[in-house]
Amino acid sequence: MKKRWVFETIVMAAAFVLSGCAGSKDVTEVPSAPESDLQTEDRPTEAAGDESAPTAADEAEVAAPDESTPTDPDENETPDDTDESEVILASVTVNLLYDEGTPDTIEMLDIGGVSGQPDESGHIISGYDEDGKLIYRREDTGFTDADGKLNVTISYDFYSLDHDFDLRFEPMEPENGGDIQSINGSVFRKSDSADIVEDFTWETVGIRGQTGIWYAGICSCRNGVLGGYE
Repeated sequence: MKKRWVFETIVMAAAFVLSGCAGSKDVTEVPSAPESDLQTEDRPTEAAGDESAPTAADEAEVAAPDESTPTDPDENETPDDTDESEVILASVTVNLLYDEGTPDTIEMLDIGGVSGQPDESGHIISGYDEDGKLIYRREDTGFTDADGKLNVTISYDFYSLDHDFDLRFEPMEPENGGDIQSINGSVFRKSDSADIVEDFTWETVGIRGQTGIWYAGICSCRNGVLGGYE
């Protein structure tokens, strides 16, 4: 089996976290900020009885713009609030079906120099490097169907490919077979010419280790390029 990196992040406990996701999670909408009220001022009325005709000097003063008063921005212009650190460069989606309703696989993301920080629910984990830069975000969802089978989806969004990594799934018990063979999903990555999406199943990612145990090698990143598992 492929030698693991010295640093392994988050996912030894992911299988146990998923066992609690028998129901679909609620989606919380983030309310948008209220629009600011428009402020208006009453214009002073002209004094009654002043019927004198405007002079040429008066007209010139009216025509000249007051440079001290700032002009309103173009209503059609919108600020560019796109954060480059939030651009998704690659995504991985993994689906698993656990017949007995309990996860029996171990999820392994080997990525050195990156620390995973779970949210309060434990279903979302954000990975940051030593400089506090967001490297990836992982989320899992799941539900138990009428037959008592646990359906799990795990997704990774990578915002940086500066760190080499390997993503794989191993059987929890040291034996072949089991629910790991239900694994399937897709790998998405951006390209200069066109975005690339590649689907996978157990037949395409199943790998037999040196000990004879089969595991699923999903993908690897080397020198900023995401490709097949190495």
